[in-house]
Amino acid sequence: MIRKIIIVLLIILLIFIIWKFNIDKKKAKDESTINLVENDIYQVPDYGDFKDEWRTFEDKIGGYKINYPADWLIESKADTDDMIRADIAYGQRAGFQIRKLEYTSNEFNNFLDSYLENFKEEMVSHWKGEFHNEQRSVDNRIDHNFSRTTFKFLAENGTEWLFIEFVWQKDKTVIAFQCGLEYDFMDQYLPIFDSISESFEFIE
Repeated sequence: MIRKIIIVLLIILLIFIIWKFNIDKKKAKDESTINLVENDIYQVPDYGDFKDEWRTFEDKIGGYKINYPADWLIESKADTDDMIRADIAYGQRAGFQIRKLEYTSNEFNNFLDSYLENFKEEMVSHWKGEFHNEQRSVDNRIDHNFSRTTFKFLAENGTEWLFIEFVWQKDKTVIAFQCGLEYDFMDQYLPIFDSISESFEFIE
């Protein structure tokens, strides 16, 4: 079921595409930079139908755990050695895929440059469109590195998406959340993604 939601990425199996939209109601596309300053995003978060209950997903093989809303559907691969560890989604509007990668660089920013460029190239090759307004923040913590990157993606078919990449690196292990949501629902779902990322912990 989740696979039908995440058809956009094909190889990445992450980003979710909705084909149901009313072209007459689409606003004129603004190619200029969209302000993604966090204070603007988080002023009025609308959690809609979300319940108060959150669940814990623990991936012992992957070496981490997170909390996520109980309303969200999860497809776990935590009992395997697959690169893809889980797909987690809420309906057809928002979802993300968790991946475990090997850290192959001596410098975190260099790794991010290569990783994010590959992500964008794969996206454009499978779903024609343009990326705008990449915003990246990096936090070098005591025992690991963390990065949060957002992109606006304007698809050739007129749909707009916000992609978010959360990346944690500890020793030779990289855990990445590849997130996607409809741009019109950014204020509602982006705070949820950030709350999930804030719950992330490496485990032994």
